[in-house]
Amino acid sequence: MDVASDTSNDSTIVPEPLKKETVESEHVEVGENIGEETESGTAKVQSTVSTAWSNGVVALWKRSHGFIRYEFESESKRIFFHKSNVLTEDKKVHLRRGVEVRFHLEKLDDGKTNAIDVQARDGGPLNFHMKHGDEDTLYDRVMMFNEEVFCGEVKFFSRLRGYGRISLSKEGNDRVKELLEEGEEKVDDLYFKEIDMDVENFPAKIGRNDKVQFKIFKSSRGYGAVHVCLEGGALIPEFVRPEKSEKEQDEKKQERMKSRDKKRRNKKRNQDKTEKPEKENKRRERSSKQKKAKKKFLEIDSTKRFEGLVCAFSLHRFGFIKMLTPEESSEMAKYGILKSGKLCFRVQDIDTEQRPAMVSTQTKVKFSINRVDSGVLYAVDIRGEDEKPIVCTRVPDKKTGPRKLLGDEWIEGTVKFFNWRRGHGRITSEGSDAEFYFHRNDLMSNDKVAGVEAGTKVVCQKVDDPKGPAVTNICNPDKTKLENHLPRYMKSESKKEETPKEAPEAEAQEAETQE
Repeated sequence: MDVASDTSNDSTIVPEPLKKETVESEHVEVGENIGEETESGTAKVQSTVSTAWSNGVVALWKRSHGFIRYEFESESKRIFFHKSNVLTEDKKVHLRRGVEVRFHLEKLDDGKTNAIDVQARDGGPLNFHMKHGDEDTLYDRVMMFNEEVFCGEVKFFSRLRGYGRISLSKEGNDRVKELLEEGEEKVDDLYFKEIDMDVENFPAKIGRNDKVQFKIFKSSRGYGAVHVCLEGGALIPEFVRPEKSEKEQDEKKQERMKSRDKKRRNKKRNQDKTEKPEKENKRRERSSKQKKAKKKFLEIDSTKRFEGLVCAFSLHRFGFIKMLTPEESSEMAKYGILKSGKLCFRVQDIDTEQRPAMVSTQTKVKFSINRVDSGVLYAVDIRGEDEKPIVCTRVPDKKTGPRKLLGDEWIEGTVKFFNWRRGHGRITSEGSDAEFYFHRNDLMSNDKVAGVEAGTKVVCQKVDDPKGPAVTNICNPDKTKLENHLPRYMKSESKKEETPKEAPEAEAQEAETQE
């Protein structure tokens, strides 16, 4: 059968160069079709239709529409047409590329132009089983065996794709062998299209193992069946989907929902089966590493002092100490993990009288060590190389810059909040809804890490700041310096009277990320 004639699913066909077609009238007369109100009250679409016939060739055909190539004013054009505007003898409109047609041009009020009254060049209806013009080269069917009728059985039929195959009966196969001339191709399964069936109406009710009768043709594709109908010559009936009651529809819907829920539960169960062992294995590995770390490392002597060099320091936060020699690093590694050959330390672990606590980089210091549960070491009780409290001559850079006081008046207020990590907060004024911004450098504090807890009563002075209303010289109501204000994790430390073991490691990881 003709493979190329099946263009129902082909959307990438490029038409061949168009031969020059003629328009029957050189000057086209146009008739007006003004919109009129219908019985329902809606207006018809206004359009103008040419009275002259235009000739063209089908360039593309899909299930419900297609395009025609035609020549207008010495220019090749393509025009859209719908199956409802095709004159045909077939119960289902199915056209091939290359079919020669004539049509009227219809121009709609929205500016689009369509082809209507599409028919054969001679004015007759289009027929899929006939050749229409010299350009209809895809039609190469030749009826075989004097159009004798044969019987067979449907092997399969796809209603979605619109084609199927038929196998000859034993009698039909024997009869074909008798009629075949010497050297002709053997007849095997026969291909047929939806349009090749004689039906009451489409879609047709036909399926596997149905007994049918037909005639045989030959094309470039091979042998095919045409005028396919039921045994005895009856037309193939129309396929009608059985109507379901509301109860059946509800039952089917519930079954689908149950099936969907079951699939989800199975999927989740399978995920849990794979994830739980992985989590358990990771937990066991972590536990075993911690146990090994505790057994592997030497017990830390709190009186033993080490010497190192401060290689990095962040005011109000933390710093790093590097060992002076590789030998000392190797010795230190016996007590725990030394990440990147450095020890992290917190500002509150510096022994100094300066406020806020600070230490210059490249300063030689002496310190003791401690260890967290994971085995990572950190430095505590940090002093100068002469074992005296550290004195730092470096003046910290102020982020706020020089600012001007707005008078000598002191105002009372309450700390609304303070962000210990970023070092800024807000104060609400007593007796009003005014809020003032402040930075850590605006605090008068005796703590190593300057800060203030939320809810603290303070006095302060207004200052000119580009960020808006701000205050400085923040202190207690009796104008003494703030003292013993600690962040949350340091409060728990003071209650337990021991160094927290998680904070140094977290700060060390954060510092490594910043570096």
